[in-house]
Amino acid sequence: VARLLAVLRDRGARVAVALAVGCGLLPGEVLHVAAADLDLRKHFIIVHGVDRSDAPRVMPLAPWTEDLLRSYIAAYARSGRPTSPWLFPGPRDPRRPRGDFTRLLQSAHARTGGLDHLPAPTLRDLRRTFQWAILRAGLPREAVRGTWAMRSGEWPTWWPVLQKVTRRDWETLTGLDRERWPRGCTSFCRTVGGLLPSDVVEARRLRLGEPPPLPSSVAPAGG
Repeated sequence: VARLLAVLRDRGARVAVALAVGCGLLPGEVLHVAAADLDLRKHFIIVHGVDRSDAPRVMPLAPWTEDLLRSYIAAYARSGRPTSPWLFPGPRDPRRPRGDFTRLLQSAHARTGGLDHLPAPTLRDLRRTFQWAILRAGLPREAVRGTWAMRSGEWPTWWPVLQKVTRRDWETLTGLDRERWPRGCTSFCRTVGGLLPSDVVEARRLRLGEPPPLPSSVAPAGG
């Protein structure tokens, strides 16, 4: 998770990872989060599901997740893109939610060097980190699977434990590797400006696509 966040250049993809890992949302639930579902002042997200017809459940937001959300929301506002009811608007039609993040996750996985030969993760795979954490905390099956719902405004008896587990600082999000894209190639590339060392060409290309800085709550201390 830490290495994926470090190399992801798309702030929206970072938030999608955070919602899967930090809140246990299914891929369809991630893609169908509406902007109105977020309450960063009260530190929770309302999860309505894909068709938004079932009773919702409420999930706490960890500080690192909130920081990634704020970074993404601010960047989207600066981009000048049309407003949308969705947290992740479709690139062609902002009135519809985005299709998926699979290609972005695959590209980020490749830039990590393959994550020790693991296959490229999906949002469903990343959600298992959340499930492992709350299963280990002794929460019931409905909490692990995300099948519980708020009915008549009644909070489940295990809600304080869920809140405590999900709002802690995740140790897996520290120690990010800052030594990305090592240089050292000595060959040359033909460019519009003539022949240039290929490591310079690569450095220019990567500088334009450098991932945005991570919030301090996600980046390691002093890094």
